[in-house]
Amino acid sequence: MRKTALMCLALVALAGQGAHATAPLPVPVESAVYEHLEHFRALGHLSTGLETRPVRASDLADAVREIEAHAERQPLAAGDARRLDILRRALVSFERTRPSTRADSAGAPSSLWRYGGGLQLFGQGSALDSLADLDRRPRRDPFFDMFLDVELPQGFYTQWRFYQDYSALTPSPGGNDWVDNLPPNLRDTLTDGSARNDVAVLGYGNRWLHAEFGRRDRHWGPGRRGTLFLSENAFPLDGLSLQLRTRWVVLTSLFAQSQRGDETGARGSAYVAAHRVEVRPPLPFRVGLYEAVAYGNRGIDLAYTNPVGFFLAMTQDIFDRSGTDDKKLVGLDVVVDLHPVQLYAELLIDRVFVLDAASEAEDTPISSFAQLAGLRWSNPLGWAGSDLDVEYAHLDPQVYFHKDGDPTRAFLSEGELLGHWLGPNADGLYVAWSSPPLRHAGNVRVFFEQTRHGIVDGKRGVDLGFFGLLQKDKDWITGARAVERIYALGWQRTGWPTGLGTLDTALTAARVVRSGAALDDDGWLLEMRLRWRVDWSSAF
Repeated sequence: MRKTALMCLALVALAGQGAHATAPLPVPVESAVYEHLEHFRALGHLSTGLETRPVRASDLADAVREIEAHAERQPLAAGDARRLDILRRALVSFERTRPSTRADSAGAPSSLWRYGGGLQLFGQGSALDSLADLDRRPRRDPFFDMFLDVELPQGFYTQWRFYQDYSALTPSPGGNDWVDNLPPNLRDTLTDGSARNDVAVLGYGNRWLHAEFGRRDRHWGPGRRGTLFLSENAFPLDGLSLQLRTRWVVLTSLFAQSQRGDETGARGSAYVAAHRVEVRPPLPFRVGLYEAVAYGNRGIDLAYTNPVGFFLAMTQDIFDRSGTDDKKLVGLDVVVDLHPVQLYAELLIDRVFVLDAASEAEDTPISSFAQLAGLRWSNPLGWAGSDLDVEYAHLDPQVYFHKDGDPTRAFLSEGELLGHWLGPNADGLYVAWSSPPLRHAGNVRVFFEQTRHGIVDGKRGVDLGFFGLLQKDKDWITGARAVERIYALGWQRTGWPTGLGTLDTALTAARVVRSGAALDDDGWLLEMRLRWRVDWSSAF
């Protein structure tokens, strides 16, 4: 343990010798900046890798310069030019006082402080018995939040964000939780006090190395919400992450606490360790390979946390020769660039290496899979500045769970979500078209989403857990089905200037149709968001 710590400190020290004004502060994974970057990457104007998020402010600055260089060679159409302007404005808060221009009297760089907050008015009207969350990000609805970012010399930084959600003002809605097509008791999770400390990290970054300790959302993979394993989830993970980057290869590791035991203390802590290698050759494709293991009731396992020991957990799973029965999975994702179209896909495999299972009887515990595929088409049919997105995801009944029912060895347990927001025993289709951003009137988005969840004994998959499902029980979706279809039209406008700060506005109207095992419930749903934001920056 001591040798490992000393090695990490040595890496940081060596990397710091070459550190320069790299602006290591991360751009939050929920930022709209990524949508604009993806637009230009699909067009072929940007080569930056965006599968592992958050990216740093320096990466955003490099991306803007690359797009500008392309625009000098080939002028952008009006819609694309407005997207570039949005990226430039987003970069302003990080570029107000860069280290190269801020220094004390002795010439040494000083620290950059960014601080601020916001107030949000969130309104929702519905003819439904139970509300649907159109954005699938319920934790993003605070009525008050504040943040502090401190960028220190030599690449060190700290970030902190606190928010208060609406649960402090109004009670949670009653009725059947599962018809919202979100994991059971999700709202209870979101009202937990620890969830309101959204970001709390200490970090270091330079051109090659990025190390971080603390709590934040993370996004691994090409999907619009990340990989099937680690996505923009409903509860940020506390852990240690490390990223090493070269021109063609990126290695990312994460060791995090996934569960903390129940209120009685009867259940021990649980941990998750994950490693992802992304290969970016000078060809029109990128490949990502990741491995993850969840275990509980013991301390830190250095064998799993070692990023160099890639696939150690999977090799242990062959015939269970190691004697361990920890929860393990492996995944592969690929992105293919066919400008202006980008294709992507992912396969997650759960316990695939129990090789002798195929020859056993039908009462063998099942292996589980999850699949995801999609495309991004920028400037479809020549309409500059617009986007067409299509994505389909399917998750087997038992994926994320452990076959013996031990919740400390599961990637998904009640109240704590690591994988895809759909949860096991479900699939979903998403199709969206976004208009070009207008100069003073925002942009419009039209989308359709269909989700199907399997219901067993009146319960959702996450509720039941599907512990003990056998090979003979395996099906694409097990049990009766609850189907929800959403047809929606939305409008948003960000960055309205005010005397102090800016105002973001959004309005969405949707027709929601539910059928199947769920209570048949059709109706209209309206969502409105008004958010006033203010922030400052200063150097010390």
